[in-house]
Amino acid sequence: PLGSLCLVQLINFLNKEGFTEFWYSMAWGIVWILGVCLYFSFSKIRDIRIIPITLSVILCMLLIPPMSPFSVSIRSQYNHLIQELKANSVIGSDELIVLDKRHEISQITQEKIKARIYFLNQHNHLKLFQKYYPYPIDEQSISVQR
Repeated sequence: PLGSLCLVQLINFLNKEGFTEFWYSMAWGIVWILGVCLYFSFSKIRDIRIIPITLSVILCMLLIPPMSPFSVSIRSQYNHLIQELKANSVIGSDELIVLDKRHEISQITQEKIKARIYFLNQHNHLKLFQKYYPYPIDEQSISVQR
């Protein structure tokens, strides 16, 4: 029951804030622990070999590039950032950044946007913004200052 409560709280948090490598790994850890607990609670055959086998399977799954913590965290933070920018009309209906008007954004929202931009910068994925620029720009020209 405690693991289930942790998983529900984690899912609620991640829906609001998005995945990072740490929280993604924690989610998989909680799912694994819950799976092992359910196995030992309800299985008639309780074999301890299930622990290293299932752990190995999960770790191998996390090595696959689309499911790796790095890839998932970048996609998650990027999607949350784009949703936030669209909600605050920074990205217009034409899917481009609106540069010609002053945006009224709350301080809390500004901090969330900055945190996600810095996250993408630290992971060298600001190039994802290239398609939202209203003018042609090279990938290497995209920076936090810009």
